[in-house]
Amino acid sequence: MVNQRIGPVNLEIRKGVEEDDGHHYYVLANTAETAISRLSTAYSPNEMELFKKLVENIVESGDGKIGSLAAMNLTDKLEKRIGKEEAQNFFNRLEDDRWIKKNSDGKISLSVRSIVELDQYIKDVYPDYIKLCSLCKKLCLQGCQCENCGAKFHFRCSNAFFSKQGPNKTCPESNCRAPWGQVVIR
Repeated sequence: MVNQRIGPVNLEIRKGVEEDDGHHYYVLANTAETAISRLSTAYSPNEMELFKKLVENIVESGDGKIGSLAAMNLTDKLEKRIGKEEAQNFFNRLEDDRWIKKNSDGKISLSVRSIVELDQYIKDVYPDYIKLCSLCKKLCLQGCQCENCGAKFHFRCSNAFFSKQGPNKTCPESNCRAPWGQVVIR
């Protein structure tokens, strides 16, 4: 009902779940244009280039995050280089604006806001690097993976699924059903 009312002004409320802790959030998303281009109104072209490189490295990392030092070193790959202090200030702004989050060991990952708002962009630009959770069918950058078939699952999805199984856990993927021996991707 609410989305029908705000749709004409190119807004939509979308539900997202934080990949690492499973907390649910609602995001007011702008649907007028791509999320990545909307960022350009808040950040300089150079910052946008750095953000795109950050997203690329997080998505291509295999575990949905990169170290702070690796993020800083992305400045060396910019067309117009920026200093490390300027980059750190930019990363702090991204964190304050809830585009990224830093965990306790200094790793940077995409926040629920980024995953919700950049979902289609990530799927379009990085189709060879992304997997959808085999249970909820949403983008899964962090989670666990079946050793047998490679299917990927959010932690919260696999925990909910396995809490209903007995001691003989099997892969939730219907074409696999191998004994569950997961690879955790944190």
